[in-house]
Amino acid sequence: MQDSIIRAARERAGMSMNDVERKLARLAEERNDIIPISSERLGRIERGDAPPLAEEIYSLSSAYGDPTLCYDFCSKLCALGKNIVPRLASGDNLCELTLSLLGSIREFEELEKRLTILTQDGEIDCLEKKEFYKIMDVLERMSSNVQSMKFWAKNHVKD
Repeated sequence: MQDSIIRAARERAGMSMNDVERKLARLAEERNDIIPISSERLGRIERGDAPPLAEEIYSLSSAYGDPTLCYDFCSKLCALGKNIVPRLASGDNLCELTLSLLGSIREFEELEKRLTILTQDGEIDCLEKKEFYKIMDVLERMSSNVQSMKFWAKNHVKD
């Protein structure tokens, strides 16, 4: 899976491994947050022979102009991230993303007053716990929908 995510991002950017090496060298001179990666190292990462460092993923994401690479790596490949980073809605369909986002907002609005009542004493007792977790699930879906929309915008709306 590692190879398909990282290689696919490079291919979407229309770059060869040598193009990536040159661009990262140039970016690393301009910015402190980018590290250079040799084409040989990139080849090992893409083949799955070497695990990428988080800094390398960030650098590749910057070189490709693809913010979803960081997210895909964290949510699918990183040992820690894949357990805590929520999966986003996939796809390029703005209409579907919008409807999902609006649906989660509407769902939360229905629970907003109940959340206020549940939390007014600063504690969640055992009788409130089930309802509180239901509200947290709605908030998690809303957060995922917001992130999906943000990623769509970064990839489709040009400045």
